[in-house]
Amino acid sequence: MINTTDAEPRLLSLDDDEEIGRIVEAVAKKAGFEATTTTDAQAFNEALQRQSPDVIVLDLQMPETDGVQMLRVLGDRHIKVPIILVTGVDVRTIASAEQYGAKRGLRILTTVQKPFLPQDLLEAILAAKALALPLRQEDLAGAINNGQLVVYYQPVLKRFADGWDIDGVEALA
Repeated sequence: MINTTDAEPRLLSLDDDEEIGRIVEAVAKKAGFEATTTTDAQAFNEALQRQSPDVIVLDLQMPETDGVQMLRVLGDRHIKVPIILVTGVDVRTIASAEQYGAKRGLRILTTVQKPFLPQDLLEAILAAKALALPLRQEDLAGAINNGQLVVYYQPVLKRFADGWDIDGVEALA
């Protein structure tokens, strides 16, 4: 369920390293999120039931559980919000986890490999925020006023017996 109120969007994070949790929380707050971080799978599940996060940040490697088990839980709950994996496991394991999550109907947005720069995590969280939250009228007005929109023209092609012809163009912003 997506937060459609004017309140700050919510981010829920699970990582067994408290320091990483503090970094995730600080970066999430910088991105405009109300953040809840935990190092415990049970506390994560309880927080998931109490609140409807707009974005989830998940470590794949934890002592009491693992990220694949958590992906199973999220899939069973039909969670549709963007998920960012923040992990130190190898690329092959990450690819398997992403594929498993996709099969469970989850929106694995990206993976931030540990150790990471806070800027890399910030970019991932901002991308997730853009996907998770509906575009508001004031967001669009602000983008127009700030010159943040770029127009691209895409040809519309029509097939004829002897080839293709341009039938028109679409303007994409």
